[in-house]
Amino acid sequence: MSGLLEVAADSACRAILEALAARRLRLGVTAWQCCLEFYSVTTRLPPDYRLSAEAAITLLTEHVFNRVEVVDLPVEDAVSWLKRQTASEIRGGLIYDAHLAQIAHRSGCAMLVTTNLADFRQVTPHGIEILSPQQLLARMV
Repeated sequence: MSGLLEVAADSACRAILEALAARRLRLGVTAWQCCLEFYSVTTRLPPDYRLSAEAAITLLTEHVFNRVEVVDLPVEDAVSWLKRQTASEIRGGLIYDAHLAQIAHRSGCAMLVTTNLADFRQVTPHGIEILSPQQLLARMV
C-alpha cells in the first residue's frame, strides 16, 4: 500500500494490485503499520492527487480490510522484540522494515513482497522468501 505512488510507473505493482482487486491473488496479511502509512501518504499528497480522509478510509475499508488480515504485534511481544533490537545493528528507519518482517514471521508468512529488497534481506527472519513485485508476477504466470 505504501507503494501507491509507484504504481503508475511500475507495471508489476499495478498488475499485482489489479490481481488483488479481481481476487486472482490472495494476499495473506498486511500490517496495521502499512494501513497507517497508506492513510498518511494519500492524505498529504500534493492537492491534485491528495485523498480526503474519508476517501482514504473508504479505500482501506472496501479494498483492504475485507480482503486481507490486518495484523500487528501485541504490545507485550512488541516490547520484548524492540528490546532485542538494541543488540542488533538495526537503527533509524530500518526498524520499520524489521517490524514488518517480524509481523510477517509471527503471522507465518512464506514470502514478503517489496520493492525494498536490500533492507528486507537484512532484517527478515530466516525462512521467509523476499520477492520483488516482478518476481511475484513471474510466479503467477
